Amino acid sequence: MGTMDPHQAILSWIAEYGAEGVNAGWLLVGRHSQAEPERAAFHLVTGTGEDTTYTFAMLDELTARVAGGLRALGVGAGDRVAALLPKGLPLPLTALAAWRLGAVYVPLFTAFGNEAVSYRLSDSEARVVVTDAANRHKVQGGAGALVVVAPSAQSDQDRSFDDLLGAEPYRTWTARKGSDPMILLYTSGTTGQPKGVIVPIWALAAFEAYMRFGLDLQEGDRFWNLADPGWAYGLYFGLIGPLLLGQETLAYQGPFEPEQVMKLLKEHHITNFAAAPTAFRAMRASGLQPQQTDLRVLSSAGEPLNPEVSVWAEEIFGLPIFDHYGQTELGMVINNHHMPALRRDIVPGSMGVAMPGIKAAVVDDGGREVPPGLEGHVAIDAKASALFWFAGYYHAPERTRERFTADGQYYLTGDDGSQDVD
Repeated sequence: MGTMDPHQAILSWIAEYGAEGVNAGWLLVGRHSQAEPERAAFHLVTGTGEDTTYTFAMLDELTARVAGGLRALGVGAGDRVAALLPKGLPLPLTALAAWRLGAVYVPLFTAFGNEAVSYRLSDSEARVVVTDAANRHKVQGGAGALVVVAPSAQSDQDRSFDDLLGAEPYRTWTARKGSDPMILLYTSGTTGQPKGVIVPIWALAAFEAYMRFGLDLQEGDRFWNLADPGWAYGLYFGLIGPLLLGQETLAYQGPFEPEQVMKLLKEHHITNFAAAPTAFRAMRASGLQPQQTDLRVLSSAGEPLNPEVSVWAEEIFGLPIFDHYGQTELGMVINNHHMPALRRDIVPGSMGVAMPGIKAAVVDDGGREVPPGLEGHVAIDAKASALFWFAGYYHAPERTRERFTADGQYYLTGDDGSQDVD
């Protein structure tokens, strides 16, 4: 990035990722594989400590094979491909292969039960669902989708992921428009049925903005986002964001244990680490002692960060944790930014300022902005935010209308807050 002006950078990303004839898989893997084939993309670490590095050239080859296998099952541009998988190689390969074909990726979180899985598969009209033996029982008859099991089939009706890998490779990158969908991700559905959020390819501009402005991901960083890619923060900024920037990232398959996290931070010389406040709180409760690490950036997202956890981080790592705010429908929009040009003094308990490309506001019940100090509804000015990509919920116009003011000016996050004079 150097000294590039954030607003100029945003305009160039929107132009690039929003163009005609783009492919999300090419942007995440193909272009890096072509430029620097041996550049490391993933470090996959198993619960037993096995560590495998995958380069961009390897991802290019493997996704070409999986794409060929999916294509043989009838998957084409615009079709839905779901994955109910834990962290591991089949998950990114499934997503990247779907994007290579111009298909839409539907992530499913492994903690979901049968009902949650079935609803998402039927509502999204998934053509194929890729799962593993441990989660196969949650896919009841596939809800009309073909079931692929990693690594090998569980029944005569299933296909095997190994067979996909053995398919004739699909080496092209199907051209799409920047406004075409790349992800259909369902919100948790705390009230009523989960809502499908369509993420267009051009939303990559907003993801790149957060990786650079919010997380300050730089050339030479070793990045690890602890969030699960079954959820928005892990998918957008643990899987997609680093690949988009051509940066290597760590994927850990084992259970969360504070001591193990600390061990991996040191062994892999992680410089840039992101996790939910819950993870930091668990690390604090485990009684970890001050540590020598290579960390330069600590970030948290997903829920409010209590100020005492950030104080603890300064004692243990010599760094504060910067809190960031966003939603499945938005990506990240209000942050304590790490990028030096955007960095400000941290106000304890505050989630920071709107990211460049986003205009945030606090509005009253009538959709009017309220003055500093008054509590109201946290909103995004949709018409004044170049990086606002949410166009509405999948097949749910009424629920979409509920999230906007009557004039369509403001998107209502559903959260309340206030802002100070700064």
